[in-house]
Amino acid sequence: MKITKTTINFAAKRNIEINTFTDEQDGDVVWFSEINEDGETEAEPMFIMYNNENDLTWKGNIYLDKSVKEELPATINSEKHLKEVIVFLSQNI
Repeated sequence: MKITKTTINFAAKRNIEINTFTDEQDGDVVWFSEINEDGETEAEPMFIMYNNENDLTWKGNIYLDKSVKEELPATINSEKHLKEVIVFLSQNI
């Protein structure tokens, strides 16, 4: 799934950093990290998703609270849906 610069900026305004990259072992992945009060990105992502051709699918939780994690979808299939998830995260982290 293509994640546009607009969506990355949308997330950043809500203190969430989105990084996409290719990992030799796992393929294309997306990291969702928290931006703290000082404007610094946390060292580890909150959670990671696989970036498939048409959607994002859950890979794993790093430190996201269990109650928040349980509310996240296993699959995100559009940028509109991704923005809804970003808003939810920003209100619950």
